[in-house]
Amino acid sequence: MIKNFFRVFKHVLHGFDSYFWSGSIAMASLRTGADANDKLDARFKSPLAQDAIKAIEGHAVLMSILCGMLQELSLTHGEQLLKDSPLWMRSQGQSPSEFLIAMIIQSQQLKQDQAAA
Repeated sequence: MIKNFFRVFKHVLHGFDSYFWSGSIAMASLRTGADANDKLDARFKSPLAQDAIKAIEGHAVLMSILCGMLQELSLTHGEQLLKDSPLWMRSQGQSPSEFLIAMIIQSQQLKQDQAAA
């Protein structure tokens, strides 16, 4: 189950594609030493660094929620969404994957955007 979550998180939602880097977080040294952990911890003490960390965590939480929503849609409304869309499944009789649900939602949004234009 966790492998499926990370697959959807990474490949369908592109959860790891965004990089949140702040100039307030100092670059880590490649050298190791006795005080390396102290220097590493000191990089994250500033308020700007804390804001960057909150942004990273918020992005991960949002992607996790979206992953759960896609799984819920797939399990509860997958057959109906598939029936109403022009897309087809290679293996019939199974609930559609999160990827297919995302594609259906995107195609419906595209149709709405084209109709509005």
